[in-house]
Amino acid sequence: MGFDVHGMNPKQNTKKPPLVKKIDEGDWLEAFENLSKEERDEYFNLKSKWESENAGSYFRNNVWWWRPLWDYVQDRLQWNADEGHYNDGFEVSEERALKIATTIKQDSDTGYLKTYEITHNRSQEGEKFSYPFNSDNALEFANFCEQSGGFRIC
Repeated sequence: MGFDVHGMNPKQNTKKPPLVKKIDEGDWLEAFENLSKEERDEYFNLKSKWESENAGSYFRNNVWWWRPLWDYVQDRLQWNADEGHYNDGFEVSEERALKIATTIKQDSDTGYLKTYEITHNRSQEGEKFSYPFNSDNALEFANFCEQSGGFRIC
């Protein structure tokens, strides 16, 4: 299971390539099925490049990475938002997204983020199922939050 997090009003740093725009804004399945293998490969390459240039458009984590990241967000912002642990459309305002980004970046600057990672991961050792926390993943999420214009967890 994965968590797809979509920016609600993301900053556009580059224009969406025509092929990506055509597929994403139409009947996705029908349009995609009509592409050749080469066109599908081109679509995925262009979309991946566009998403990396427009960090606020999309962020994804599998359940193993998302759950500890969302726990951290709730803990640090003292925010009881368990809805974020489900991928059913929970929305986070732009104001809250910016607060998340600021908190993560400040915690990185002070060293708290790395300490949190070490402490969290040490507490998970030896358990059958481990949900690791990763500072780099948190910083990537902070970048997404900063540019997302608010987001929806799906």
